[in-house]
Amino acid sequence: MRGPALAASLLLAGTRLTHAEAAGLLGGVITHWTVTATLQRLHATPQWGDIRTALTALADYLDTQPAVIDYERRRHLNYTGLLPDAEWEHIRLRTERADHLQLSRRLAPYARHVLFTRLSGLPFTRAPFPRSGDGHTFKTRLAAFITALTPELAAELARVAEDFLARHQIRDEPAAWQPPAKILDSLDLPGPNLASLDLNEIHRLARTTGASPAGIARRLGTTSDAIQALLLDHPAPADPAGGARRRRARYTISREQLRDLHHGQRLSLAEIGQRTGYSRTAISELARAYEMSNSKASI
Repeated sequence: MRGPALAASLLLAGTRLTHAEAAGLLGGVITHWTVTATLQRLHATPQWGDIRTALTALADYLDTQPAVIDYERRRHLNYTGLLPDAEWEHIRLRTERADHLQLSRRLAPYARHVLFTRLSGLPFTRAPFPRSGDGHTFKTRLAAFITALTPELAAELARVAEDFLARHQIRDEPAAWQPPAKILDSLDLPGPNLASLDLNEIHRLARTTGASPAGIARRLGTTSDAIQALLLDHPAPADPAGGARRRRARYTISREQLRDLHHGQRLSLAEIGQRTGYSRTAISELARAYEMSNSKASI
């Protein structure tokens, strides 16, 4: 809830609002205790002076250049009809042909939640859609979906977002927006500097090694949230060799063999790849092709 807490902190800058009032303006996503605790932790950091400057600068910018999205209106839209299964099926088939991917029908809930958070500005836990598994499992699979995004698939989802807004008579707003990062130039702030991360290396790790956002973050010394933010805005191109790898793996590894290795012997995807001579990405794609249920590779 760090994002909503910082958003509430922006509302406090230069006003007489209480923490509870600022939290309430965000639609009850967080409590005033979360706002207070977040500000207390930030105040205890060596960078507090620059953090305070950043919050003030962002608040001043939004006072003079109001946000181009009315998030108050967005939070009250009815999202239950966002990306029906039939529409996802059309997107899945079109993208598979363009990217040579194997996208599971079971990915629809993750695409739906990505769209919800982008459109509403709310955390995925507030989405009105059912989620499989516990919160941690779903969040991990959601991160895996974001890693699997390609420019073509992202463009399809952007079209869905625009159509959804148009159906709600919203035609003068982009699907997503953020203030320019240059506002924070020269400030020493905690957390990763997204501009300093090597996007090409992130793409390489996501495609050729099949690494998760958390795995990429460990390699690059940053956070999983930072990697996901970058991949949402700059999806990794599809690996043109992926289809060939999957077809070769499918020729030599049957569904029953893969199920035994992963479920019976409880080997990870990387371990299966090492044992069979294929990359983790190829094994993951093979598991999606077989639509293995209850599998770490099913997404």
